[in-house]
Amino acid sequence: MLRSAAIGTAGNIGMNNVNDLSRFARAVEQGKDNYEEKSSIAQRKLSRLRNYSVISDGSAGADSDDEDGRGGVGITSLLGRVVTEGLRHIHQPDRRIRLNVSGLKFETKESLLFRYPQTLLGNSEKRAEFYCPDSDDFFFDRHRPSFEAIFRYYQTGKLIRPSSVPVDVFVDEMRFFRLGSDIISTYLESEGFIFPKPIRESDMPPEGHRRTIWRLMDFPESSIFAKIITLMCVIVIFVSIFVFCMETLPDYRDQEVLIGHDNSTNTTAIERATQSSFFQIETFCVAWFCIELGLRFYACPKKLVFIKDLLNIFDFVAIVPYFVTLPLIIANVSIPGNSIVFSLLRTMRLTRVFRIMKLSRHFKELQTLMKTVRASIGVLGMMVFFMLTMMVLYASCVFFADMDAPDTFFESIPDAFWWALVTMTTIGYGDAYPRTLAGKLIGSMCVITGLLVIALPVPIIVENFNNFYKRDKNMHIAEESVMEKSAIDESIRNFWNNVKKRCACSWVGRRLGRAGRRVQRFWSGENGDLHALDNYGENHVSSASRKRSKRRRQSLASSSLIELDHETVVSVISSDI
Repeated sequence: MLRSAAIGTAGNIGMNNVNDLSRFARAVEQGKDNYEEKSSIAQRKLSRLRNYSVISDGSAGADSDDEDGRGGVGITSLLGRVVTEGLRHIHQPDRRIRLNVSGLKFETKESLLFRYPQTLLGNSEKRAEFYCPDSDDFFFDRHRPSFEAIFRYYQTGKLIRPSSVPVDVFVDEMRFFRLGSDIISTYLESEGFIFPKPIRESDMPPEGHRRTIWRLMDFPESSIFAKIITLMCVIVIFVSIFVFCMETLPDYRDQEVLIGHDNSTNTTAIERATQSSFFQIETFCVAWFCIELGLRFYACPKKLVFIKDLLNIFDFVAIVPYFVTLPLIIANVSIPGNSIVFSLLRTMRLTRVFRIMKLSRHFKELQTLMKTVRASIGVLGMMVFFMLTMMVLYASCVFFADMDAPDTFFESIPDAFWWALVTMTTIGYGDAYPRTLAGKLIGSMCVITGLLVIALPVPIIVENFNNFYKRDKNMHIAEESVMEKSAIDESIRNFWNNVKKRCACSWVGRRLGRAGRRVQRFWSGENGDLHALDNYGENHVSSASRKRSKRRRQSLASSSLIELDHETVVSVISSDI
């Protein structure tokens, strides 16, 4: 009704000339007192209306002389359309807004939507694009269950995704309604998503070979050569682990030089060490690991962060045993097999098994498992504490139950610890077992207790694993949200680069034209190439001038459009009433 009244008012005015247009402007000014809120936007648009009356003086007079009166009708229809558009910008705090989302209707106060003015619903200009005049509501052909949660966000300020809505669908709806990157990021963090931090220029090595090495070693997706290097690293790791396991077989154990054997000479020890196939393969693998670690350390932008990285510590520990053992082999140092130094060296050689941790750098699944263990460390600690408590309890009980039994397996309480532990974990090796009836009853209770202690924290650990696994699989959703600003910055940079190129081309064209004209002054235009050069410069400059003139005319045309806001529209209606 309001819209039809506004259009009727504009039509009844019937402005066939500039005087009618001026009276319409005065009527608009008189109706301003009917509203307490007076925005600066309305005043600017009203001044545009006055400017239009001055600019279109000649055209309005010409149209008024038309026999059919088509000029007046055109202006009336134009103002009617402007009044209709102005109705969309009425800001009444208690005005009710009707929303239609794929047939599901909502009704709320406009002041509720104004709590978030940067969103689609909170901004009247953005929301006006979806206004449906036939049903007097705003229609959105979007996902209905997701909008229920978004609408509840306007009411309560809390954003909760319905359990039946997938994460990617819900994020798409939040982007459509322009809730903002901060709200989307906060929601994704609450869902457990990890946001990859965008790499800043300060976090990257300087341009040159260092940045190239850094991309090849740390970013397998950057190029085909980086993928080849990653594949070779994985192959070398598997070969190193294979050699570590195979050299312990009895058939190949003679090829290994064991420190502590003093029945060989220095020459024999060196020859056995250098001629061993396992030693040669190990030397190649260690050389590869050293080169890899050295290049990554050389190319990394932050050395301190590189040193503190746990995976880099594993890489360093895995190659230390080789450089500790090699000088001892070459020097033929004789160390007794029962000494502490010999045990220490053998334990150090065991650290070669840490090379398997290097695979986690190239396999995301291993990283997911490590994250799960790290997140479940509290639950695992609680389970270990309960296991130790129950182990001591049942070991004490079974010891006293079988104390007087002949051929008992439990000579003391510590001897029963092993039995209690394997019984609670339901392994039951059978190497030790109770012989009395009381001991067997205690063993049965130990099994049931072990099932409860182990089963209770397992769902929590599994849930953590599922969360991390799902988080890694849906990482692209978070990446799109994080990279949205980067894409905007990239487009802005491309825009300015294009502007610079065009300016450079224009500058070159002007220079060429000037140079051509200067040469013509001396040669009187006899050289055809000079004519072509001069014409090229003039044509380029004239083309650029025509483009600038066209843009200037478009900006003037857009600035002279008549747009009325809520104050102007209501003033016209009130003056008519």
